[in-house]
Amino acid sequence: MTKKLFLIGLLFLISCSSEGINGPDVLTKDTTIKRIRSAKLARLAACGGNVNVQALFVNDSIEFAGYTAAFYSEKDVSDCTLRIFSVACGQEVPPCNLSSKSAFKGSFLQGEF
Repeated sequence: MTKKLFLIGLLFLISCSSEGINGPDVLTKDTTIKRIRSAKLARLAACGGNVNVQALFVNDSIEFAGYTAAFYSEKDVSDCTLRIFSVACGQEVPPCNLSSKSAFKGSFLQGEF
C-alpha cells in the first residue's frame, strides 16, 4: 500500500513540475521585452555609430505598448531577436509580430494550465 501511495505521489509531483506555463514554449511579457531590448542593445554595440538610436529605443514605448498579453510564444521571440541581428547596420529593424499565448497545454506529464 505504501508503495502505491509513493508511486501516486511521485506521478503527481512529476505532472506538476513547473513545466507548464514556465515551460519552454512560452515566455512572460517581461521576459519577452527584456530579450528584445537585450538584442537591440547587442545590435547597438555591434554596429556602433551606424545605428539610428531613435529607431531602436525611442520607438520601444510605442511597440511594447501593443504587447498586452501575459505570455508570448518563445519561437516568435526567438525569430524577432534573430531578425534584429540579421538586418544590416544601416537599415531600420522591422517591428516584431508576436503571437500571444493565453494558455499552455502541456504534453504528457507536464500538466495543463
